[in-house]
Amino acid sequence: MSVSDPRRLPVRFLWLLLLLLSATAEAATLRVPLTIPYALLESAFGAWSGGADEAGCRHLQTGAPQLEARGGELHFVATVEAVLGAEVLGKCVQPLAWIGMADVVLEPYVDEAWQLRFRLGATELSNADGTRAPVLSAIWELVRHLLVPRLESFSFDLDAPRAEIRALVRSAAPALEAVLASLRLGEPVAGERGVAVPLLLELPADLPAPPPPVATEVEDAAALAARRQAGERIDAFLVFVVKQAGLDLEDPELRAALFSLLLQSRYRLLAILDGSAPETEGDPVRALLRDDWERLRGILLEAERRGLGGGALLRYVSFLNAGDVLLALDAAAPELGVWISAEGLRRLALGLRPGYPGDPLEYGYDVDFELRRLFGFPDEPPLPPPLPEQEPDRSGGLMDWLVRPARAAASAPDPVTLLGRHLERRVPGTDELPVYRAEMAGLLRLVGERELQGSGLEPAAAVVYRALLPATALIESCWRQYVREDGKVTFIASPVGSVGLMQVNTRVWRGLYDVERLRWEVAYNARAGAQILLRYLQDPGLKVAQRSGDAAHLPRAAYAAYNAGPGGATRFLARDGSVKAGAVDRRLWRLYQGFSAGAAPDLQRCDVGDDES
Repeated sequence: MSVSDPRRLPVRFLWLLLLLLSATAEAATLRVPLTIPYALLESAFGAWSGGADEAGCRHLQTGAPQLEARGGELHFVATVEAVLGAEVLGKCVQPLAWIGMADVVLEPYVDEAWQLRFRLGATELSNADGTRAPVLSAIWELVRHLLVPRLESFSFDLDAPRAEIRALVRSAAPALEAVLASLRLGEPVAGERGVAVPLLLELPADLPAPPPPVATEVEDAAALAARRQAGERIDAFLVFVVKQAGLDLEDPELRAALFSLLLQSRYRLLAILDGSAPETEGDPVRALLRDDWERLRGILLEAERRGLGGGALLRYVSFLNAGDVLLALDAAAPELGVWISAEGLRRLALGLRPGYPGDPLEYGYDVDFELRRLFGFPDEPPLPPPLPEQEPDRSGGLMDWLVRPARAAASAPDPVTLLGRHLERRVPGTDELPVYRAEMAGLLRLVGERELQGSGLEPAAAVVYRALLPATALIESCWRQYVREDGKVTFIASPVGSVGLMQVNTRVWRGLYDVERLRWEVAYNARAGAQILLRYLQDPGLKVAQRSGDAAHLPRAAYAAYNAGPGGATRFLARDGSVKAGAVDRRLWRLYQGFSAGAAPDLQRCDVGDDES
């Protein structure tokens, strides 16, 4: 699923704006569709009308019903098994068994108690093969006396979602209390995926106007801090929802879509906070949340269409309907901040997991092991052993240093851990670069091979990965984890929070990696970057290359995603399918080709091709 262009408002948002009907000097009517999916109604119908009904020795049993929208009409379709006989002296005489289909037109309406009910229209009965049965009239009498009354008495409670929506809006924007008093329902219609019941709210003409756009260059520190806080609130909300949905939906494809949504939202938030995002009309953080909601809605509706989620369907229906109300109110009165308020998002999130003991909007950097497990991250590597009291002598070179501890240990130590310890806090001088280069090349090679084990990557793609990993590290940090500032060694960090050898961004990957270890452990940073790059090579890299039919697009697409998120995987391609002449992509391609040909990196020039020894 692709990310919406932030310069365009989502189609659904534009549609909601058009629902500001009856705009007069006094008020406007806001219409928001409250959708009850057919899957949910089918389940309720099955519990209500299924099973066997008896009338003397005449029996009627209906199978699992299906609801179908055809030509603007809603049809109830179910198998029917009937037994017809006459009772004589307490026994059924000459019973006749029949199996066929019932097709009943349903006309939805809402009664005064906010119950969705149905009037019955034309009813058709047929044999299982679609032909009319010779005893059709007798069967119809049985259906009319046993099935029809049950269908007519069926109701689906809409008062519960009304109460939830009232509570949600009240907590998000107390100023809308008067608007809530006008809440009513319109005439329901049979839609494509469910019965849509219009929710109507009367908006007064004196609602606050949206604030004028503020130029980025004149925003003060307080405004920027507020934007960052709002962005973090959105990210925490999305993590909570994505985790809950991922736990409920065990389908790998949908889980991958949820993970892509989370990552792309974080990359886009990063661009908003550092000022590199494309210009948008209005608040870019609000636009981000609207677009995230549309993508999330699409994923959850696809899960509903495929019958996933089981008993969680009702919770997700309520969640989506409540979010739509917030979205519509935000479109009508953005000054109120309904959609982006902490209370609104918090209550909306808790609707998915009632009784959750914590704060669903908590934003932190601790490793979330449940999130890692959900999206298939390997176990975290153990903490390295403490440094020896005496600093090891590195003058003898890499192999001497590795062999001495290996001989002293009862069992062979992990070479990645040993290399990481050897490279810890190293800021090499010019004369140290040849040895340092060999050690860093060894670390990247070991880490890369470890990630390839069990990855299932085809040999040709594995060859690409082996050259792409050192090229990525070179373009990101010139193979360095640390720098010396004011006489002290610290980790390399970009203005937007990317750290270390592989420049892993702490905002984008928070919860999935240990931020302190990313900063201070070169081996841990290398592992994280290698894992991320492998993920992007597999998806979306392979998909882009397969779609274009050009194998050279694989490393380009993988690095483009590494640099800008899954949605940026095709940024190197022009509209006509040719490769753009972008400086970053040109440099990546040159470095990648150098490593593919076996060239050594030049860590003074941060390039390939020259020998520093």
